[in-house]
Amino acid sequence: MPAKKHRWANFDFAGGLVSEETEIDLKDIPANVKAAIAAAHPSAKIDSATTVKEKGATSYVADVKDGKATFEVTVTADGKVTVDEPAEEDPPATKP
Repeated sequence: MPAKKHRWANFDFAGGLVSEETEIDLKDIPANVKAAIAAAHPSAKIDSATTVKEKGATSYVADVKDGKATFEVTVTADGKVTVDEPAEEDPPATKP
């Protein structure tokens, strides 16, 4: 049985769809997107990726591990890096 993929959707206040994001397998990242990520972070490993569809355009968001740091890199479908920033860390779990 294939693994379940996560999907997210964002809506405006009127209920209209603004964007949708879908988790994808690393093998499904287009070659030009992988090349753009590799150019930005040559020694990095891609941990996870999603496609984002917004206003008719598709982009790819990848969580990239570069040494001890993790980055969130957004790349357009034509291979242009539009966002490259440190990933937000999850808050530490709290114990009761």
